[in-house]
Amino acid sequence: MVFSNKQINKAGKALAFEDIKSEEYEKALETVNAWRSEHRFALEQFRELLMEQARAIDINFVFASRLKKIDSIKDKLRREENMQLSKMQDIGGCRLIFSRIEDVYEMVNALLSMESKHILKRKTDYIESPRASGYRGYHLIFEYRGGGTTAENVKIEIQVRTHLQHIWATSVESASIIAKAPLKASRGSQYWLDFFRLVSSYFAIQERKPLAPDTPLTKKEITEVIRDINREHGILKQLEALNSLIRYTEFREKVTNSLTMEPYYLLCINDKEKSRATGFADFEKAYEAYTDAEKEIGENAVLVSTNSTETLRQAYPNYFIDINQFLSIIQNLLF
Repeated sequence: MVFSNKQINKAGKALAFEDIKSEEYEKALETVNAWRSEHRFALEQFRELLMEQARAIDINFVFASRLKKIDSIKDKLRREENMQLSKMQDIGGCRLIFSRIEDVYEMVNALLSMESKHILKRKTDYIESPRASGYRGYHLIFEYRGGGTTAENVKIEIQVRTHLQHIWATSVESASIIAKAPLKASRGSQYWLDFFRLVSSYFAIQERKPLAPDTPLTKKEITEVIRDINREHGILKQLEALNSLIRYTEFREKVTNSLTMEPYYLLCINDKEKSRATGFADFEKAYEAYTDAEKEIGENAVLVSTNSTETLRQAYPNYFIDINQFLSIIQNLLF
């Protein structure tokens, strides 16, 4: 089926604002799911392109790609008044993680200078100019050209970040469980938002890059404010409790022994903080399981592809409540 921008935008509006039990919502969900799946071919093509470039920089890079969650699509449409679904640029997303800040910019430069039929639509350096939340990373939006999809103007977002930037971003998502708010969207208790913004600046100093807005300028001052927040709100105890919900060693054993290397993985975590990972060799079966999981109340699911089962853990630790590395840094910072 060929989707026009008008069809996509109409479905997006119904998805975001119609009652989930209405016939209009069900029709919209069917259209959006079909359109979202059209990004799969473009993601596969970019996977090969990106991994080839990344291997030349650092063989220990981490790669993952994903199709944006329905709940995330709805939330973005509701938050951004003028957003049209056909113009949403991160339905299909790829993520590259490197150890060094220099490798991030080498990868970015390689993508900017490569000869490609795909069209660069936007580039945003959130490392030199961090978001107000403290988020840091480099984003590029490419319009896919090359056939294999019936959707118009399919766009793919590429995120390139360091390991330090990555554990900050995934820990924000994990902490949303205990904060009971989408911290990633800068919503929730102010002390949580302040805490993560300050930690972002602490990390930025280590990478010798600009700090997040509205934070002290020195590591000493930042540390003092983080300690004050911890004393008042028990941040560390809350993070330790979260991390204890599932032990890192148990998850690693599960990934190593239970999962075979497959092209697609469905990651789920439910409202009881129970997680699971399922591998699929076939996209159609994986996508059907993904759409079914998204309909379950209290289930948070995402369909991803990585370059190994080990990088699955590294790319999406928040789906296994694994904030072990982040927690270790905070413990050392506070004591």
